[in-house]
Amino acid sequence: RAVISQHGETCLFRLLPCEHCKDQVPFNGTETHMTTCKKFPLECPNNCGGTVPRDTLSSHVETECEEQEVECAVSGCGEKVKRREMEAHEEKNMRKHFRLIGFSLQAMQKQLQKTSTELEGTRAELQKATAQLLEAETGLPEIVESKKLKIPRGASESQV
Repeated sequence: RAVISQHGETCLFRLLPCEHCKDQVPFNGTETHMTTCKKFPLECPNNCGGTVPRDTLSSHVETECEEQEVECAVSGCGEKVKRREMEAHEEKNMRKHFRLIGFSLQAMQKQLQKTSTELEGTRAELQKATAQLLEAETGLPEIVESKKLKIPRGASESQV
């Protein structure tokens, strides 16, 4: 029994909990596991000083990392700055941003007017088509009646 107990403590295939994700990993597979462990801490590739679990690294870079370059949200500005510098960029470029937003608003108003005009045209066409349909529907019984075949009494339809 002592040999079995001793083997259990030194066996290369003994299962140990990963210190990061707590999954049971064979002792001889620990290094390999660390290359794929979702909770293994990685340094941010942007050198922001952050260390985050592998499974949240992309989220960190996309939404949090202060060193990540991001594009200005003002349509037409197009400048890219580090996230930590965005507030200063917005302050520095406020006049430019107001102009760009004004141009964008004017373009939207023109598009809205165009769409509104098109909608009125479509509405008029729909009203015209509805009136024509109602007119046709009103005369339909007379048309059907005039088109009916007169079948003599006592004759079957196959004889006609």
